[in-house]
Amino acid sequence: MFNYAFHVDASIEVEVRASGYLQSSPFYKNQSNFGPRVYKGTQGSFHDQILTFKADFDILDTANSLEVTGLKVVNQSQPWFPELGVFEQMELVASTMTEEQQFNWAPNNQAMYCVVSGKTNAWGEKRGCRMVPGRSNVHLSIMDSPFTRKQSTFLKSHLAVTEVHDTEPYANSWQNINLPWAPQQDFAKFFDGESIENEDLTVWFNLGMHHFTRSEDVPVTLYSEAVSSIVFAPQNFFDRAQEGDLRNRRWIVADSESDVLTYEDYGVPLASCNVELEEPVAKILPWDTVY
Repeated sequence: MFNYAFHVDASIEVEVRASGYLQSSPFYKNQSNFGPRVYKGTQGSFHDQILTFKADFDILDTANSLEVTGLKVVNQSQPWFPELGVFEQMELVASTMTEEQQFNWAPNNQAMYCVVSGKTNAWGEKRGCRMVPGRSNVHLSIMDSPFTRKQSTFLKSHLAVTEVHDTEPYANSWQNINLPWAPQQDFAKFFDGESIENEDLTVWFNLGMHHFTRSEDVPVTLYSEAVSSIVFAPQNFFDRAQEGDLRNRRWIVADSESDVLTYEDYGVPLASCNVELEEPVAKILPWDTVY
């Protein structure tokens, strides 16, 4: 199940949930490390479920870059806290990716990834879009399996960034499953040293989950925690929060003494529709007679 939420602050949330019949195999007591017994003679096979998305960014125009802003912990002293001596503080360390590459979310999410334009907002900040990891952003667990050698390159990192090319429409091909050494669509060939500074960019991102199988997956797997998401949020794209532009908002003030509510409608009345309903007429049926 795919959900695309368009929020009033101009952010976009992409969410995917997985359900279906469980991937299983015959249960053997000496192979419980591959998954638990979930039914009569049935083992739930532990596995990964990952879906790759393609996001084509055009922030104001096609001249975009991918900036990484990390949170760095440093030891500093401050003149207004002389009694504290040297102590840990956070600093921002910004850099720009220069070449096409695959990469992962920073540990503890201590980095911000933004696709930015060279154009700035009213405060001189680059206008852009931030990619925010949501729930269960995972990549493939196995890096060097003979069954996923070269045809699953796109699954082996959280994210990837490339320059846009019409000859690179997909990360995968349905024929790749039988071609682990020579895939028809070789994602690794997308990364050929091209510059991604002030270029038309594509960001490939993976949503998925490690399926720790359980008996509750019978008869079908559950949506509740089999979920993964990502948010694309404006980062200095506007000069202020966009909620303030909502025209149908109301500012309500309550008078504590009179219990009267007054409100400001900002000159935008709410549309209303008068509804008139006819009063139903009671009908006495023969079996309603009272004895």
